[in-house]
Amino acid sequence: MKALAVGVAALVFGTPAFAQSFNIDVGDPAFPSPSMAYAAGSTQAGVWNAWGDFNNTVPWTQTLVDITGAATGVTMTGDYAVFTNGLANFNFDNANTFGDDEALLDDLWDMGAPVGEGLFTITGLVDGSYDVYTYAFAPDSTAYSTTVSVTGSPDPPQLVHDVTGFGGGHGLGITYAKHRVTVAGGSTVQVHCLTTSGFGSNNGIQITPADQGPGTNYCSSTINSTGAASVISATGSASISANNLVLSANNLPSQPGIFIAGPTQQAMPLYCGTLCVGFGGLQRFSNTAAPTGGIITEAVDYATSAPGGLLVVAGQTFNYQRWNRDPAGAGGCQGPGTPNDTANFSDAVAIMHTP
Repeated sequence: MKALAVGVAALVFGTPAFAQSFNIDVGDPAFPSPSMAYAAGSTQAGVWNAWGDFNNTVPWTQTLVDITGAATGVTMTGDYAVFTNGLANFNFDNANTFGDDEALLDDLWDMGAPVGEGLFTITGLVDGSYDVYTYAFAPDSTAYSTTVSVTGSPDPPQLVHDVTGFGGGHGLGITYAKHRVTVAGGSTVQVHCLTTSGFGSNNGIQITPADQGPGTNYCSSTINSTGAASVISATGSASISANNLVLSANNLPSQPGIFIAGPTQQAMPLYCGTLCVGFGGLQRFSNTAAPTGGIITEAVDYATSAPGGLLVVAGQTFNYQRWNRDPAGAGGCQGPGTPNDTANFSDAVAIMHTP
């Protein structure tokens, strides 16, 4: 019977036995947690830990169960590095959230205002690579925002700011931040939530086995007016027939830009950055939308993303990069190009496409 239960859990949750996966609903446990069917902004459904206490006890440590409900030795401790005019537990009934979304997002730990930072330390994870989703949605005001960072992650601090009040649902940089982190030798994972405007929030955290997206990053990006360098990433697959590749670039100014692509590579100083896609066969995407909260995500359609379609064939490596306007960077260029240039690039990702 025990073997059957383990097999059913693997079928339901799709997680190998050696992986550790956690869903954590941060806030007052008097409020309900999401159901087991709820995956929030990730693809990870399962049991949610109701993490927090009734009395605003700081620091607060709690042992976690995994997404199957099994007991573990993993703990999460919440504390404040900076605490000014804030409360640990806060809740607000947002008019746009219902059901599981409401259960996750309408209660939280408040980082305080005008300055506040919460530290959330996860201890006891088995060694491996993890993706950490941190929900930092403000249910009570579209003016409030939070900057999330994870110690040791190659991914930079990310601003989370939903200007719609959950009118558009979950999104990277809108309701959550996502960081890749490696646990080695029993190291901890430490999540920092910093008040950026108004009051900062932590509604919950998901810890998932790392999603190894297609492609390999190459070339380098330079610091833009956001104070950070933009990094491109790809999710989905490299299959042309599946047509499910998604590109994302972070740390971008809120200005129009485009993804570019092509079969060749170079490292040419241009604008306030480096053009990493070669001129031979270079194509520009049609969508010139501006990033939201420093992040732009675009689903690739090989037939329509670029005029005439992307000229990708199976067995070929295609290279992708983000170009973005950056007028605020004029005169302060830290890249190899002309100091007065008002645009910048992310790094690039090379993807070997399959049929």
